[in-house]
Amino acid sequence: VNVSTSIEGFGANQVAVYPTLVNTQIFIESNLNDLSYKVMNLSGAIVAGGNTTSGLQMIDVSQLEEGMYLIEISNEENKGTYKFMKQ
Repeated sequence: VNVSTSIEGFGANQVAVYPTLVNTQIFIESNLNDLSYKVMNLSGAIVAGGNTTSGLQMIDVSQLEEGMYLIEISNEENKGTYKFMKQ
């Protein structure tokens, strides 16, 4: 099941981030090019980041401590924020 929890941002058919409960990997699926992402803890500190293109991109989050995180995905026109829980 591909469930994406968006706080704000892209349309449902443009970007999906899943799963919301992760151990080692989170996926960004998009039909948009030239996206950048940053993973932040709830204090706002950036703990990971990078760039992605259209299609399915796997992000390794195995090094993160357990807890709630936000992943912000953006391009020149839009920005979306999604939440996930690392266990």
